Amino acid sequence: MVEHWQLTFDINFANFNYIQKNSTVLKRIFFHILVACLSLWLAITFIPGVAFFGTKEAFIICSLTLALLNIFIRPILKKFLFLLMTLSFGLFDIVINMLLWETVDIFFPELEIVGLWPLFLSALIISVILRIVSPD
Repeated sequence: MVEHWQLTFDINFANFNYIQKNSTVLKRIFFHILVACLSLWLAITFIPGVAFFGTKEAFIICSLTLALLNIFIRPILKKFLFLLMTLSFGLFDIVINMLLWETVDIFFPELEIVGLWPLFLSALIISVILRIVSPD
């Protein structure tokens, strides 16, 4: 009976170590989701030309998509466009964010970004938020 308890404890302890090692990845994903929700809300609230005509669930899915694009696609684009990022002293990051915002705008008819200036300001919001509170 003691051996069974010890085996169970060892398995649970191993699972705890696995979760602890991968907690930084989960924190990063959760951080990007929060930043995407905040930036989407700020853009909808304060930028004329950005509107959202949908439910709360659609808003969450839209911000989740923006977060996933920021997590997976943005680093790839930054690696491919490293030369432009270097020559512009990192300002090309706003163009990358504009591309991601436009991608979300294309996939979600509930989100409406009309014009280049609202798109630029929306990308500027997420760039500033990521620069200020980035855990990296």
